[in-house]
Amino acid sequence: MLITTVSSQQVTIFTQRESNMRKENSDKPTPPCRKNGFTLIEMLVTLVVASITLGIAIPSFTHLITSNSLAVTTNAYVSAINTARVEAIKLNRTVQFCSNLAANNGSKTLGTACGTLAGAVFSTTAGGTASPAIRTAVSVPSELEMGDGNNSGAAMQALLYNGSGLATTPSGALPYTGLVADIYSNRISSNNHHCIYMTTGSVLSSCTITQNDGGCPALEPKSCQN
Repeated sequence: MLITTVSSQQVTIFTQRESNMRKENSDKPTPPCRKNGFTLIEMLVTLVVASITLGIAIPSFTHLITSNSLAVTTNAYVSAINTARVEAIKLNRTVQFCSNLAANNGSKTLGTACGTLAGAVFSTTAGGTASPAIRTAVSVPSELEMGDGNNSGAAMQALLYNGSGLATTPSGALPYTGLVADIYSNRISSNNHHCIYMTTGSVLSSCTITQNDGGCPALEPKSCQN
């Protein structure tokens, strides 16, 4: 059996070495501790990135919202015109699709009932008076405007249907052909005009064009017919 003897001198040397090591470690500078949070540079970089992101996103969002409003409003007017035609055939009476301009609606019974209720639909009764509104006026968002083909914000065309389902203007005699409405917005620069056209008093069509100087052509362009 081997017994190792440790002298008091060896213990003293070991203890001294341990004490020296502790002293050396205590003399080393303590690395600075970073507090939680952001530096000024990090905050500035974050703000710059956020600004760039918003600058890209906001115009795209505006275009999306406005384009959707144009489409929904155009469809509402087309639906109202179709309602006027269907009711005229069903009732075998005169039915008017109203303009937003009283002068376009005329001064006869239905024109007077229309006033400036754009998109409203009225019919004559058996007694020759105007019925209550078959369809109320179309609600137009504030970012949209109504033109007359010259981007002047004037008016849409009123349409007067007979019992056969053919439309004329309130003062006309022949089936109407031409622009019914130019619905547009200045908030976007492309596809900013929605044009509604009628052919021979019965056929409706609509198309979208880009026009920043003027409005929808008075007659349906070939590009809308494709």
